[in-house]
Amino acid sequence: MIPSGAVLLLGQLSPAVAADVLSRLAPDAMDTLLGGSPLTAPFVARVVAHGTHRQHLRIVACPSVGTDVRERLLDQGDPEVTAAVYRSPSTTRGLQRRVRTMLPPASLLPGPQERAGWQAGHIEYRLYPLVESDDRGTVVAALTYLAPYTRSPGALAAILRGYQQLLRLSGPDAVRDIVGILTDLRRRPPREDVPLEVRSAFENPTDPGCLAHALARLGSTEYLADQLANANLSNAGAHSLLIAPRDDELDWDVLSERLPLSARRNFTFLLAREPGCPPRLLPVDWRDRKLTSGRAEPADPADRSGPDELLRTSSASAPRVLDALRAGRLPAADYVAHGAPATYALAVLLTGGPVLCAEASAALTEPTTRHLGEHTDAWVAAVNLLPDFPGTTHELLETAAAMTAP
Repeated sequence: MIPSGAVLLLGQLSPAVAADVLSRLAPDAMDTLLGGSPLTAPFVARVVAHGTHRQHLRIVACPSVGTDVRERLLDQGDPEVTAAVYRSPSTTRGLQRRVRTMLPPASLLPGPQERAGWQAGHIEYRLYPLVESDDRGTVVAALTYLAPYTRSPGALAAILRGYQQLLRLSGPDAVRDIVGILTDLRRRPPREDVPLEVRSAFENPTDPGCLAHALARLGSTEYLADQLANANLSNAGAHSLLIAPRDDELDWDVLSERLPLSARRNFTFLLAREPGCPPRLLPVDWRDRKLTSGRAEPADPADRSGPDELLRTSSASAPRVLDALRAGRLPAADYVAHGAPATYALAVLLTGGPVLCAEASAALTEPTTRHLGEHTDAWVAAVNLLPDFPGTTHELLETAAAMTAP
C-alpha cells in the first residue's frame, strides 16, 4: 500500500523522471491512492501530464478532483478516457457536451448489460446530453432508456428536449411514436406542482411553441434554485437537475440570492465543480474542515503540547499536531524535517488544507531535489519505504538516495 502522504512527495517529481516513476509504482496501490482524498494540485498535475493510461482513468473516477482536471484529460484526446469523463458520476453538463463533440453520440449509449444494473444506480443523467443529438436514432434510444426514470428531477427537461429534437429532425409522427413508449407519463402525468407551461408541453408534445416555453422555464436558474431549496431533494436529484438540458449558463447571482444556507451545505460539492461557481456561494466551514482521526474529536484550541511530543506523531495525536500547525506554534518546515514517523507526518500535513499543503510542498522542494533529483530508482525507493519507515521525512529521503546510489 502507498500511504496517503506520498501525494506530497510525488508532487515534487521532476518532469524528467515523472513518467518513469509513476509507471513503476504498483498499479493496485496507485489505484487506492488516486481514489483517496485529498489529492494536491501538484500531484494531480504530475499524474495528468505524466501518468499511465490506468492512472488517468482512476483520476477521472476520483470525486475529489475538479472539473478543470477532467478538462485537461479531455485535451489529451484519449477515446477511453474521454468516454470515462462522460460516464463519471462527478461529470458536469459542460463536460458531457464537450465529449459529445469528440465521440460518436451512439457510442455513448449504454449496452443491455449496463442498463440491466441501472435501477439502483441513479445514472440516468448519462442519457440527458444524448437527447440533444442530431442523430435521430440516438435521440430515440436515449428517450426509450429514460422510460423508467421519468420521475427523476431532471428528466422532464430531458424528455421535452428530446421531443423538440425529434420534431426538428423527423416531424410530429416521430414524437407521437416515442410518447407511446413513455407509458409511465401516460399513467402518471407530471404533478400539479409542475409549472403550467411544462404540463401544457406534455399535453401538446408536437407543438413547438409549447415545448420552447416549457424548456425556457425548466432551464432557468430561478427554477433550479427553487428545486435545490427543497429539503427533500437528494444529491442524485440535485445532480440530475444541474446536468439536465438548458440553453443558458447558470446565473450565479440568482443562485447566491435565492439558495438558502441549507441547500448550499447539502450540495456544496455539486456546486463547487460547476465552472464559475463563486466562493461566496459556498459555506465557509466547507473550506476549513478540521482533521479528526477515527472517532476523535477536533483538536482543542487550548492544547499546548510541547514540540517534542508533537514531533512524535501517531493517529491519536494527529488532531493536536494539526492544531499546532494551524496556529503557527509548529512551522510546517520543522514538522517536515523532524516529525516522525514520516508517513504520519506527511498524512497530517496532507489533511491540513491547501495552506498547509502548500507550506509542506515548499519545505519538500529542496530536500527532494537534493536527495532524489532525477534518479528514478531513488524516487521509487522513497515511496516504497514510506509505509514502515520509522524516521523523519528527511531521513527517508537520505536513506532512499543511499540505497540506490551507484
